[in-house]
Amino acid sequence: MPEKHDLTAWERFAAKMTALGLDPLGPYVGEDDTRFDAVQAILAESGSPQPPLPPHWEGRRPVDYDGSLEGIDRWLDFEWRQIIAHDIFPGAGQTSLAHLNEVIRNAYRGLAYFQVLDPPKRAARASEIAVAKEQITVLRKCVQSKMKSGWRSPTTDQPKEGIIEIARWSDLGIGIGAEEYYTFTPCPENGEKVKLKDGIALPLVGDRWRNVLEYLALSHDGKTAAKADLVQKLHPINRGEISEEQAVFDEGMQEKAKKALTTLRNTMSDLGRELRGFVETEDTTPPFRSNGDNYLAAFTTRHVIRDSDGNFFFRRA
Repeated sequence: MPEKHDLTAWERFAAKMTALGLDPLGPYVGEDDTRFDAVQAILAESGSPQPPLPPHWEGRRPVDYDGSLEGIDRWLDFEWRQIIAHDIFPGAGQTSLAHLNEVIRNAYRGLAYFQVLDPPKRAARASEIAVAKEQITVLRKCVQSKMKSGWRSPTTDQPKEGIIEIARWSDLGIGIGAEEYYTFTPCPENGEKVKLKDGIALPLVGDRWRNVLEYLALSHDGKTAAKADLVQKLHPINRGEISEEQAVFDEGMQEKAKKALTTLRNTMSDLGRELRGFVETEDTTPPFRSNGDNYLAAFTTRHVIRDSDGNFFFRRA
């Protein structure tokens, strides 16, 4: 009688994920998915057989990603070679602009996750394949130059799930600087003097973060942003030639507004998951929650303002 084959840890993990209708290679579901708790239980049981991807990774998981910046380098090099292959061999198929923009977004997430200093300046979304190729070339050269120089991230390329430790979200203050975001804990009072050396730079990438945090910082409590403002800034609705009053009664506009709010909800959920990738806390309060016409943050955001004497203050601009 043949010996019974024992499943490997990976085979058991893959079978359970497949049973939930998920690709074992990830990325996995967000907290708003009904399968989230089941996935977390499987990950905890299996000891997470694969290293976590940078927060909010889009698309398929790189096959040989090992949880290091070198892994990002190999993936980016592979994607770049795929582009060249399409150019040399037209029969290989048309390069997708949407995929190239996805690669660019993921590359910046990787740079932020591994705390790479002086990354390439983030450009607007590429509207042409040639522009996207150039952006990917710049990102690839940046990562490879870091590898050749022997650079290592502050966490020796084994980043923790978070870089900031807090007991409660309410302990966290995020200060908006000219080019960077700073975290302070405990959270300073509005108008309180702060020292940048006491804060930690928070590597949040993209215009979405800047827009959301700006609205929070300008609110009376540093925690509130109106959904209407966020929709108009993040996912604007084109009313065409009709007035705002007419738009209220227009069925087409109502449908557009409904879709925009759904998109906004997904955006805020994405940003919340990304922030949790940089913050370690046992507080289960969501970073952002919907409250009627507003979104409320569990932390406080203000601007970091420098006065004529060179002092910095955490305050409403």
